[in-house]
Amino acid sequence: MRGDYPGQEPPNNPYDDADLPRDRGAQRPDLDGPRGDFAGDSAPEAQRLYQMQLRAEERRLREEERQLAIARRNEIIRRVKRGCFYLIGALEILLGMRFVLQLFGANPNNVFAQGINSLSGPYVAPFSNLFTNPTFADRYTIDFNALIAMGTYALLGVMFVWLLRVVAD
Repeated sequence: MRGDYPGQEPPNNPYDDADLPRDRGAQRPDLDGPRGDFAGDSAPEAQRLYQMQLRAEERRLREEERQLAIARRNEIIRRVKRGCFYLIGALEILLGMRFVLQLFGANPNNVFAQGINSLSGPYVAPFSNLFTNPTFADRYTIDFNALIAMGTYALLGVMFVWLLRVVAD
């Protein structure tokens, strides 16, 4: 190699190890395949070590894939829970608006009050004859049935989320 540059030293090449002494078990990983432990491994032992490393890498990859699958499943469950809380929250707001409008004696002929009553009507219907609603001054009503509906739907929503949690685990 020194003869390539007459009269001058060759440039330093950190990748050129041709001049270095080679141990019996030493191998260049980029050219010679699996690397031994420099203690004079024979070819079958080096191959066995290489196979063990491959199996360990396969186990690590399988574990990573398993963790990814768990993370995907947990993300789906988390989104379903959030959707459930969103729907129950919207229903609670609707029923709460109905209660407040009736409590403060909103005009039943008003378009907004009619819309709230027609949207919340199907959700209050199962509880409509449960209690009689007291009326004050022929206008202000305490709608106990709407309050019972709010509590029942909130409880059902929480129970559904708990069921998701149990099924997910």
